[in-house]
Amino acid sequence: MGISQEVIVLNDFGSMRVEERQRTTSEGTTSRYTMTFEGEPIVHDFAAAKLSTIVPQAIAALLKKQIGEADPRTG
Repeated sequence: MGISQEVIVLNDFGSMRVEERQRTTSEGTTSRYTMTFEGEPIVHDFAAAKLSTIVPQAIAALLKKQIGEADPRTG
């Protein structure tokens, strides 16, 4: 008896698929599951001239505030 393989699509969400692969040999049938993701690259432009300093400063201020609130020494 030869080896046969059957692919069963369990879920297809467009950019993500879940498949069961059943392989049958003379020793029996085994199943394995695969998840396939498709995506497009995200384009980043980190040129310093184009970045504003407002956002990083706001993030830094928030992190400092939250760390200060979590510090048991400060109360």
